[in-house]
Amino acid sequence: MKLIKLAVFLIFSSLALISCSSSSGGSDDEGISYSGKTSQATIDDANAEQLAVTSTGGGGMAVNSENAPISFRSASNHAGVEDLSAKILQSMSATANRSANQTQDISATLCDQGGSASVTTSNSGNSATINFDDCRTLLDLDVFTIDGKAVMTINNDDSFSIDYKNFEMSVAGESFTFDGTIACDSLAISCTVSLDYVGLDDRVYRLQNVTIASTGPDSFSISAKVYDPDHGYVMVSGNATYGSCDNGVPSSGSIDFFGDSGTFGNITFNDCDSFTVSENGNAEPAINWSDIL
Repeated sequence: MKLIKLAVFLIFSSLALISCSSSSGGSDDEGISYSGKTSQATIDDANAEQLAVTSTGGGGMAVNSENAPISFRSASNHAGVEDLSAKILQSMSATANRSANQTQDISATLCDQGGSASVTTSNSGNSATINFDDCRTLLDLDVFTIDGKAVMTINNDDSFSIDYKNFEMSVAGESFTFDGTIACDSLAISCTVSLDYVGLDDRVYRLQNVTIASTGPDSFSISAKVYDPDHGYVMVSGNATYGSCDNGVPSSGSIDFFGDSGTFGNITFNDCDSFTVSENGNAEPAINWSDIL
């Protein structure tokens, strides 16, 4: 039963990590790896616009990682996930009864639209690896496509972690590739997230310390630590509506971002086409997303 629980968490987390961005650059066979600055950014007039973009992309990634690695609670807007859980349980039930270090093809139940998926248990039996190869599954009216590998490990105290490597998710024409680790306590209540991902502007970012709450239809309060490769990290908090803009940005709301030495900024989302940035209390004219993305 432990491996059934393990595998269900694993697949749920994978499906939750679909980004609002349509960018898929910045990855290769070795995966995605953040190599930028790791100190806290100092926000000023020269970098406020870039850090506003950083905060926006980090907020979008946070929204989509919040539900992982447990079930899609209030913040989920992916219809039909409950239907998929039945497939997962069915495909994993036989695997849970197998000996350690065994591999089983689970394509028939998980990849009902084509492609393949297999699960391999470790020698100790406390971890499972699922390999996805163009695995396509129908969820409500959308076909999800999954490629890559995810490894979940259960520790002696029943806490667990999931490691992703060059993992790609796509649905309804949107795709996202990322590397990362998600670790949770035994009840999957307290989780830490560290994800390296390609942002809205095709640069590699890092996301940590995510806290998300649903505040309405497609609207979320966001708190996270987002690393910008050129400037370092900012602490992000705010409320924004994701999911209705074709370019992947929020349609409304605002996000505050905080840097070193008491510096701060804010981005307000006017609509799908433009936003306004303020830096240390100084407002700038509206900026069109089309000018920077």
